[in-house]
Amino acid sequence: MKLTTKILLGILLLSTSMVGIGWLFSIGGMDKVNEWYSGAFPSGKSTTGNTVDSGKQVNNVPTLQLPAVRDESIAEATPVDNTAEAQAVVTKKNTELGLGENSELTIASNSSDEYGNTYYHIGQYYKGTPVYGAASVLEVEQGKAIVISGSWVKNINLDIQPTFDAKTALRKALDVIGVPVNRVVKEFGNAELIVFPNNRGAKLCWLMQATLTNPSSNAEIFIVDANVPEILIRTEAIMQ
Repeated sequence: MKLTTKILLGILLLSTSMVGIGWLFSIGGMDKVNEWYSGAFPSGKSTTGNTVDSGKQVNNVPTLQLPAVRDESIAEATPVDNTAEAQAVVTKKNTELGLGENSELTIASNSSDEYGNTYYHIGQYYKGTPVYGAASVLEVEQGKAIVISGSWVKNINLDIQPTFDAKTALRKALDVIGVPVNRVVKEFGNAELIVFPNNRGAKLCWLMQATLTNPSSNAEIFIVDANVPEILIRTEAIMQ
């Protein structure tokens, strides 16, 4: 893996692992999933497993867990001149990687360097739902696809029909950690369903931005289980 690819991939993976996908949000709402990798990331300490509202500790919260980054060479240095050709290479590799019939790697965007090399940024989707943190890069050197580098999740087996909508899921999870019911959830933008790979397998979750009333809180980004009352990630949002 070239240094340029390492740096780019490092940015993509670090951004998601440190509370990630915050660039899906803006002050006016959530950016589209296919605009991943192109915006600003949130900062601040995640309060996963705890709450500043009550101080009540919640133990054994699942934590993000992704496979190690690896390189997958492209046979015969396939010519690539545009996104459609790059996607064809990625789709073929998707089968070879053994991700499963319901998972696919999809190109979201691309960038280039001063040497004429192109880097196609790839997200993983399961039954059309984005897999949180699963990021990879197809490197095209002088018009030839050389390698796919990144982290992807195999053998996901998950029902993607949520039990609760995002607002209900968050309110129920807040109940568990002792946040008073008069602190009403106020959503910003449109919540997105995601697959959250973790140390117990995979969970269907809502990625959302919200504030609480009584008193009013700062905007926060939440990843909350869509089926059971549990907050997996909670961190301060950056409003743009």
